[in-house]
Amino acid sequence: MNNIILVENTPILYKNEVNRFYEIIVPLADDLTFDDPAGFVKHDEKQTEFTRGEIVIIPPRTARTICFKDKKSIRILMDGALLPFAEVTAICELPDYNIRQAAEQALYFYNSEYKRRGAVLAALGSLIVSLATLNAGEQVKISPVTVKITGDIKAHLSDSSFTVEDYLQTLPISPDYVRKLFKKDTGLTPRDYLKNARMERAAQLFASGQTNRYSFYTVAQVADLCGFADPMYFSKAFKSYFGVAPSDYGKK
Repeated sequence: MNNIILVENTPILYKNEVNRFYEIIVPLADDLTFDDPAGFVKHDEKQTEFTRGEIVIIPPRTARTICFKDKKSIRILMDGALLPFAEVTAICELPDYNIRQAAEQALYFYNSEYKRRGAVLAALGSLIVSLATLNAGEQVKISPVTVKITGDIKAHLSDSSFTVEDYLQTLPISPDYVRKLFKKDTGLTPRDYLKNARMERAAQLFASGQTNRYSFYTVAQVADLCGFADPMYFSKAFKSYFGVAPSDYGKK
């Protein structure tokens, strides 16, 4: 979840294509160029223009062509990003350029040989997603119901007895309606959101080198911390999600 898989300086043009990942376009700007045009995205017979003071979010499976005024932008591809954007959206950058700074750091570490680059990129990916979501403001309306559900899910990541199905039954709203509303806001079902959140926590524990006070966490301990009662089932789910066994994650 929120996994950065590519960071690059942009060319002038990305021809029409469809990606299965979220694309985040971060034009480079300063106070003097904040309102200058930076480019446009053609998609769904529409055209979304953006300035240097805006961040462009392109959801997965969007047929698009991106044209830039110059090569002063950064493009990030993210797998499993928990972003609430259902269509191409340009949002305003934060006043202190926090998203741009995070993108520049991601570009640096993506191209570096730093041995813990995977952990750093995971942290930067989560930061960029959080900043983009918080700064969407009035452009993206997230239901209070979705906010409550995401908060409750995150609070129960380590609880192996927690199930989305049982949880939804406790809400004073139809579970079917909640599932549709949640997917509209996040692009994921509540069940997939829980699975992705648990996988992200596990990956961060493996990649960051954190310890359980005395030594590095074992696979069984990480499974328990991430709400899996069966370490073998956790290992299979982790390998299916990331394509690598838990014991090998972060070593590449």
